[in-house]
Amino acid sequence: APSLTLGCGSWGGNSISENVGPKHLINKKTVAKRAENMLWHKLPKSIYFRRGSLPIALDEVITDGHKRALIVTDRFLFNNGYADQITSVLKAAGVETEVFFEV
Repeated sequence: APSLTLGCGSWGGNSISENVGPKHLINKKTVAKRAENMLWHKLPKSIYFRRGSLPIALDEVITDGHKRALIVTDRFLFNNGYADQITSVLKAAGVETEVFFEV
């Protein structure tokens, strides 16, 4: 006579219509691998972050002929005008700037 067994294995939640065997008692989990198609990510050759590096960084950006600059800072420095000091120098040199301060 056919039978239906519910909840085999320690996880339960499955059903079979054949005799319960070892293959039904082993817990198997299938995980889908996430596929991200990252084409490319380009980073600048230099990232300046130490005290006193700002004049060197600004000079390099201007003399190397860069056209755009992204300034990453926090909300405090942005609200107190520190980012404006940098953007004014860069804009005077013809460099397009954008400030990201939501760190």
